[in-house]
Amino acid sequence: PVTDGGDASPEGGGGKATEEPCEGTFSEKTREELLHTLLSKDRELDLLRLEKEEAAKEQEIQRVRLAAWVASSLQAVQERAREEMAAKDVEIEGLLADGEQMRVLQETVERVRGERAESD
Repeated sequence: PVTDGGDASPEGGGGKATEEPCEGTFSEKTREELLHTLLSKDRELDLLRLEKEEAAKEQEIQRVRLAAWVASSLQAVQERAREEMAAKDVEIEGLLADGEQMRVLQETVERVRGERAESD
């Protein structure tokens, strides 16, 4: 309690309580208002922290989704490139086979011409 400034020694003379607060103290109403404001600000800070955490989680989710999309896209591009390379390999093999057939045909034509020339 707020006193009138009497002696606080164990021998007595503790002074009597007064209704008016001493300088540097707060009334009960002011204390309650300050406590209410403090608690309110504390709740606001907690909400801001939660919002920040949620935003960080959402950002991480978006980062993971983007990384998954990039990986998927890269995999699709690689698969398409493999398919195109396989098609080119088949085309090359076909051209090589055609070339071999042309060589055999050319040899046959030359041999037949040579045989005709010998028989004439």
